[in-house]
Amino acid sequence: MPTSDIKQCEIETSHARVEGRNECKWVGDLHMSAFSGLASPLKTPFPKDLLVLDLETTGTDPVLHSTIEIGAVLLDRHTLEEVKAWSAVIKRQERNGTNPRSMALHGRSLDNIKSTGKDARQAVEEFFDMFGTDYLLTGWNIGFDVQFLRALLRHTGHTDAFDVIDYHRLDVWSISQFFSKAHSGLEDARITATALRRLVQLVPHSSLAVAV
Repeated sequence: MPTSDIKQCEIETSHARVEGRNECKWVGDLHMSAFSGLASPLKTPFPKDLLVLDLETTGTDPVLHSTIEIGAVLLDRHTLEEVKAWSAVIKRQERNGTNPRSMALHGRSLDNIKSTGKDARQAVEEFFDMFGTDYLLTGWNIGFDVQFLRALLRHTGHTDAFDVIDYHRLDVWSISQFFSKAHSGLEDARITATALRRLVQLVPHSSLAVAV
């Protein structure tokens, strides 16, 4: 893409940078509606509330790399309105390596992660204190996030808690690839939630019921 065609815009809450043609309009539009639900409740609600999850990592392999940020937004199953949200930067497991491309995506340095991050066990306990385990995991390429979540819970001794979470997943990326991401855990979770609200208005409710 020519340099003249690239725009940079700042998302107010996270100061995350997004690059691409006309992205400022799209991301700004998504951000403005990130907290509100649907205009009217779903005729066929989801079986459980949805937990929109976004993890930032030091690479692509959960065995070799670490989760260094989690953003999560709980959506009401009837309206998809944001119920509560939480995020945390997590200290990297020292034995794990980094992938330069992954590190470039979220823009956090190892020094920043070390100085601002929480202990992994503390972060996981905060996560479960906030959300519990009774929800459907939802996200943008949720399969990737679930792999790293499972590895993080195994590392902190919470494998049993992961097994209690409903095994059904809703992958927003599989439905639409027309929304921009900011590569900040909480902001990406909110962008995904907004994309989901728009998409459920386009997909027949019967199809959604089968998908989850």
